[in-house]
Amino acid sequence: MLSRSLFGCLILLLAVAATCAADKKKKKNAAKATADRPAVDSDKLRPGVFTGKLVSPPGTDGEFSVEVMYNVIEPKAQAKLSAGQVKIQRQVMAVQKKAARGKVTAADMNRLQRLQAQVQRNAAGQVKTASQRVDFHAARDVKVRLMEPPQQFTEKGDIKKFTTAELEKMKGKERNLPGFEGSLADLRAGQIVRVSQTAAAGATAPKDDLSIENSNHRSRVTLIVVLGTPAEPTAKTPRKSK
Repeated sequence: MLSRSLFGCLILLLAVAATCAADKKKKKNAAKATADRPAVDSDKLRPGVFTGKLVSPPGTDGEFSVEVMYNVIEPKAQAKLSAGQVKIQRQVMAVQKKAARGKVTAADMNRLQRLQAQVQRNAAGQVKTASQRVDFHAARDVKVRLMEPPQQFTEKGDIKKFTTAELEKMKGKERNLPGFEGSLADLRAGQIVRVSQTAAAGATAPKDDLSIENSNHRSRVTLIVVLGTPAEPTAKTPRKSK
């Protein structure tokens, strides 16, 4: 009887291990597919606001990359949909195919958001998050803002608590901008950022001069807002055997 119970537990453990391995492989393949997907040059995108994870901060040439997050819809079987829901699903699929070819625009992302609202009302599919790497070009006078004040420590090593007056001062002169004043030096890979892109005025810089002061692009980022940094998973301390 005991041997049968042990055998049953072994089978259960093997099944769980196989499921975990399959899930891990699926996530790894999805991450690889995202990494292998070619980046989109922001010059191909219309002016707009983009949110995502900072892959690489701006260099001396002003170039930086963001893994832009947007919503996609996983459609249900058409047999279960009404005529109106089928129409919404086809519109969604058209925009998602465009995104897969690296030709997604800010207008397309806005359209996906509108369709998402319709889907939620009509239950035409499941909303999931997808990402696309975009190479942006920072303007010469790009502004950096921090939603949280830069962390400072006291002489004793404790995190400093700022006064109301200090926080007001840290907002800088441009009070119309969100958060606190920052600089390019505050940008780190992995931060969640909101990027504001505008159409650039006609530039006449020579092609061989790629410095941030003379970059020649159709679109430029004028504002980068650091929304936060994802919390890293805490490593579990192994228990000591008694």
